[in-house]
Amino acid sequence: MTEGLKPSPRRADWLPHEYRGRPRALYDSIHESSYDNVEDWRTGISDTFVPLVPAAIGAGPFHGALQSMQRGPLTVCRIEGSSQVVRRGPREIATTRGDFAYFNIQLSGSGEVRSGGGVRKTEPGSGAIVLADHLFELKFEQPFSQLCVAMPIAWLQARCGLSLGVAVTRSVDLLNGTGRVVKAALSALMEATDASEMAQCSDLFASALDMALRPHQMPAPAIDGAVMPSLIRLLSQRVGDDSLTPTSAAAALGCSVRTLHAACQRTGRSFGRMLLDVRLDAAEEALRSTPVLSRRVGSIAFACGFSDLSHFSRVFRARFGVAPRDYHGPRTSDQIS
Repeated sequence: MTEGLKPSPRRADWLPHEYRGRPRALYDSIHESSYDNVEDWRTGISDTFVPLVPAAIGAGPFHGALQSMQRGPLTVCRIEGSSQVVRRGPREIATTRGDFAYFNIQLSGSGEVRSGGGVRKTEPGSGAIVLADHLFELKFEQPFSQLCVAMPIAWLQARCGLSLGVAVTRSVDLLNGTGRVVKAALSALMEATDASEMAQCSDLFASALDMALRPHQMPAPAIDGAVMPSLIRLLSQRVGDDSLTPTSAAAALGCSVRTLHAACQRTGRSFGRMLLDVRLDAAEEALRSTPVLSRRVGSIAFACGFSDLSHFSRVFRARFGVAPRDYHGPRTSDQIS
């Protein structure tokens, strides 16, 4: 592995990764590394993101390079590599908590993203989201370069109304339509020179990304915007209440059932799906914080609103890649050395 290597500027790249004419401080904030074998590359990308398992395609020389920089709450990383497959599987998910979403933008070459039960193709100028707490596979059959924007899940959910479960099934064309706004906001974020400007540009980027992921929907009415934060709080407060229904939730929020369903629909999720996601998050947190020897999976499931243990095990495995009884308390990346 080598550190500190700066590649020559490429005029074909539409994002300003070379920072021509920018203050020297921007250059100094970039961390760079280069790798010439798969094992070192695995360590490099796992330390930068979350534990991942790469495998070379073909017998030619292997190469990988990273350039990363912090932009307010987000980390922007430029990735170059030879042909390869990168996977995040059940073992990686079970051992390391992943509280990030990654928006991967293809700069050169082409890629294939397998996640969310589907396959998305990425060509130069297009991007797709993967979630660190979901199984995924990235495949590149030729040398490639990408720009990856790492976004904390909590930060993204606070700014995007669209369900992340829906987001991982869609792609964004950054060269056309609303995707051009995403591109412009990201470029502005990368050029920002102070914390206030970074915060404003990152919020603009999140809003543009949210709209680009659902281009055929009109902006949500103000009443929907008021209902959704209150609904999320209500679901979290009554996660173990098996009597919670759309009717009782609407009554608690002071809106009609029709308004409640409309607000949920605009996020790409039904009321039931939102409630299930909140319950799974609560169960995961309880399992993570409970020592294995004193853990009672059934009690945790029932406390989080699941009345059927078989159903709980099935949906938990689908979400986290491992059965509840085998979930051994993920660690954060900072806890792994």
